[in-house]
Amino acid sequence: MTALYGVAALLALWLARRHAALALTRVVGPARAALLARFVPLMVLMLAIAVALLTDAGAHGVALVGALPDLAPRIDWPSFDAELWTRMLPSALLIALVAFVSSLVVAESLARREGARVEPRRELAGLAAANLTAAISAGMPVAGSFSRSIVNHDAGSRTRMAGVFTAALMGLAMLLLGRPLAVLPNAVLAATIIAAVLSVVDPRPFREAWRYARSEGVLMIVVAALTLLQGVAWALAVGVAASIALLLQRTARPHVALIGRVAGTEHYRNVERHEVQLTPGVMGLRIDESLLFTNARQLVDVVEQQLAHHPDARRLVLLMSPVNRIDFSGLEALRALHDALAARRIRLDLSEVKGPVLDALRAGAWSQWFGGRVFLSHHQAMLD
Repeated sequence: MTALYGVAALLALWLARRHAALALTRVVGPARAALLARFVPLMVLMLAIAVALLTDAGAHGVALVGALPDLAPRIDWPSFDAELWTRMLPSALLIALVAFVSSLVVAESLARREGARVEPRRELAGLAAANLTAAISAGMPVAGSFSRSIVNHDAGSRTRMAGVFTAALMGLAMLLLGRPLAVLPNAVLAATIIAAVLSVVDPRPFREAWRYARSEGVLMIVVAALTLLQGVAWALAVGVAASIALLLQRTARPHVALIGRVAGTEHYRNVERHEVQLTPGVMGLRIDESLLFTNARQLVDVVEQQLAHHPDARRLVLLMSPVNRIDFSGLEALRALHDALAARRIRLDLSEVKGPVLDALRAGAWSQWFGGRVFLSHHQAMLD
């Protein structure tokens, strides 16, 4: 019987979402039709309560909401037991992280639909204030709810005042409608949430991610499945760990392209993608990654492979314009490359180095060992 209530409510909400607004538009016009369509979930709830009362659904095994809790708040300071706080800290940190991430995701998903902008710091401050209030009033941890936010949005909520009205109406409902709400079938209440959430499920990002990169598409599917089957905590942990692993895998080997001059210009492009002219005795390479600890150790090997195909090169010019950052491991790799080339009597020059990268090189006292030159233009470097 419980399942029957849920399926019937879900079917009614689905049919109403697809056809009610269109049918009402023909009678009362589009503006009023949209307003009346928002009352359909409330009408379904009222109808379910009436049917449950008439059929004594609770006696037939239907799961009901039951008696609502007492509305009277209990203001009290939490326990300040140091041992208790130490024991709860790991779990509390995880709850706080999940609450913030899930709330931010909810806010950004709705903000995109309305063309609004989310400020993470203000969201965090709001969550902190709400949880401090919950802590002294015997409340549960507070976080943004995707399902409740979608229900509010579908009901027409657009401003922060909607939350104030919702809280006030919930208080009145608990005071005045406790007995009718107690016989509301749980499955019908769940159906209203499921119907609202299904309205925003969009498979397009999954298809686009799969088309762009299979690994990212698989990760999105796995995280979505874990969210449904295991909860947000597992999905967050797996998603973060897998994203870091993908990032490390993609940056582990820096992409270094052999570049030549496009005829009649001062532009230099990848020899594998364009018809270009190479300069005898001078090899130009473009580093397409920041030089960090994840890929720095591979720099010498990648350059050595390029030099193996050009044994006549007496000078190597690295085009550094794509390099946005260089850490200490990258600096050490650059020094190892410089020393390896010097042993073969090949001079290393740099071109188009960005200011922050040049500052990092200077901070690492590179002038003490670097024997080449730094050029503003790669074209000037190739002609030197």
